[in-house]
Amino acid sequence: MSRTVLDVAVRAAGWAAFGYLVYVGAREFQSRRRASSSHPGSSTTSLASSTSSSSSAATGPKVVRVTQLWCFPIKACAGTSMEEVEVDRLGVVDDRRRVIVDPQTHKFITQRQFPRMALIRPSFDKADGHLVIDAPGMPTLHVVEPNDASTPRVTVTIWGDSIVALPYNDSAVTAWLTEFIGAPAMLVKTLPPQVHSRPVETEYDLMIDGQPAHAAFSDGYPFLLASEESLVDLNNRLANPVPILNFRPNIVVAGAGNPWAEDTWQTVRIGTTKFGVVKSCARCSVPTVDVQTGIRDKTSEPTKTLRTFRTVGDGVMFGQNLIHYEKAGRLRVGDLVEVMATDDHHQHIQK
Repeated sequence: MSRTVLDVAVRAAGWAAFGYLVYVGAREFQSRRRASSSHPGSSTTSLASSTSSSSSAATGPKVVRVTQLWCFPIKACAGTSMEEVEVDRLGVVDDRRRVIVDPQTHKFITQRQFPRMALIRPSFDKADGHLVIDAPGMPTLHVVEPNDASTPRVTVTIWGDSIVALPYNDSAVTAWLTEFIGAPAMLVKTLPPQVHSRPVETEYDLMIDGQPAHAAFSDGYPFLLASEESLVDLNNRLANPVPILNFRPNIVVAGAGNPWAEDTWQTVRIGTTKFGVVKSCARCSVPTVDVQTGIRDKTSEPTKTLRTFRTVGDGVMFGQNLIHYEKAGRLRVGDLVEVMATDDHHQHIQK
């Protein structure tokens, strides 16, 4: 067998395994739904009332722990499951430190416009640490990082924020992305974490030590947390369950007992790192994209169902945005989540 044929076979096998894991996860959620003894209660339009209407868990202390950690090296592309992540000034190291933009306007592009971006699979070469990009039907691409000192900067736009970034001035990278996405595309990365500048929304910033928090190329905050109990509650309402990856969290937790308990959290400590829970995450169309096929759900699920009971103003909510107090540290699967402060009328829940 030639090396070319062997490489294609290996990549095909890898994608088949990836698809199987997503399928198994979905079937597990469907099994839970069928085993449920009763359907969740009637819908509400308030996050607080949704939390209070959830069935009560067994009495006794709740032990909340981290069950999954995820890093998304390129915004809007596939994520990598991690057992341990390093934390720096911008959040999880390497998380959303790269974004694909239009080469002419320098505006960011995501699954909102091109759902098949969900199938772009970034990773890092274990030998040299360089970025590696793969996708169905495409050759594996090894990417050389731009030089921080000599690469001319560009200014890119994400949700109205103008952000100075480093372009990957490599025609092979641009051609690869353009071919797979089906539109002109260019890859850029953040400046080094200590100098990258993109302050979070002033209204929700904690101004720790008088300094604003910064985000990389995420939609707005350094971390996104989601709860397994909340996902199960949502999947109990869906004909076809969805995996947690549809919501692209960095931190997944379980053990709170009730779904949506995270709505009332104000301050948590995860491992040794303290976080402010500053704002519920308003969802766009990205959760409707099947992470296995890169195809958007024709019925707009799960967002359609979320809109019946998780709406605040015009926003459909799932997950919580976090800002970290300590700008260095590590998070590990299994870390204890200590809920340090709660408030039933937390500032991010508007009525």
